[in-house]
Amino acid sequence: MDFLRDAFGAEYACSQWCDLLELKGAEPLAWYGDDYYAGKPAVTVNACGQGQIYYAGTQPEERFWTGLLGGIADKFGIPGFAGLPEGVQISRRSGENGSFLFVLNLSREPQTLALPRDYAGLLGGAIHNGELKLEPFGVEILRLL
Repeated sequence: MDFLRDAFGAEYACSQWCDLLELKGAEPLAWYGDDYYAGKPAVTVNACGQGQIYYAGTQPEERFWTGLLGGIADKFGIPGFAGLPEGVQISRRSGENGSFLFVLNLSREPQTLALPRDYAGLLGGAIHNGELKLEPFGVEILRLL
């Protein structure tokens, strides 16, 4: 098993494992492309209450995840940060104390992230004016106002 194919015909490398999936209410989003697995579902989505559950039966390359997760974010109106440096992840958390962006540099290299506006950093107390510099494996929490 070397690749999977999405509904638009785009092909993506995959590796690690290859689950054989049964569609009991789920809809396929991508299919295995070769060998014994050719044509069998590789990535699925299933409704659950008011939400959805996505399942990947293999480990697709990052380009697949970028397209899938970007499409999901667009569908549900979740804003994203385009062009994040390699190894940088951002997640948004909201609660009774406000909304926050958790920014993680999971790489061994310092990273600089362009910010669309100024943010107050909670961990260091700094105001980040248009950019955020993160040390290797650095973390910052930004308050959304």
